[in-house]
Amino acid sequence: MALKGKSSDTDESSNDEDSKMKSYITRQFKKFVKNANAKGFDKDRRQSNSSQSKSQDKGKKDARDGG
Repeated sequence: MALKGKSSDTDESSNDEDSKMKSYITRQFKKFVKNANAKGFDKDRRQSNSSQSKSQDKGKKDARDGG
């Protein structure tokens, strides 16, 4: 039983195309992760800022009521 081999030209071009596609996908994935992290960080920061301002407002009200 014998297997048919591919020519070396075909292998090189398909490997080159695969390599380019992997590079492209990797770049796109890195951009996606970077953007997702940035959006998540902003969201967390906004939530913590609103929580801090609410607690500060409550402290001011307590000070006014107590004093």
